[in-house]
Amino acid sequence: MNLDFEARASEALRTGELSAVTDEELARVMTLATQLYAAKSEQFGLSFHPVSPEVSATEVVATVSGMLHAANLNLFDVAMWYRRPGCGEIAAGGMRS
Repeated sequence: MNLDFEARASEALRTGELSAVTDEELARVMTLATQLYAAKSEQFGLSFHPVSPEVSATEVVATVSGMLHAANLNLFDVAMWYRRPGCGEIAAGGMRS
């Protein structure tokens, strides 16, 4: 994975040249970000907003749908996890370092 991923991804979105970031590279970044988010959520017992407000509802649903398919999950599985203690609570002050 290239360390200038953020800059290249931003440029790809700005110009529409989406092939500047390979599917494999994007999957690796998504995998690491997902694992880190889950680890931090578990450690602190709270969730925090993993994306900024500039991400649209459509973008969230498209991403979550892809992740659900990749993990072989359905909405019933998600509903069980969502109702567990602490899940869905947002940490005061937003994201933690």
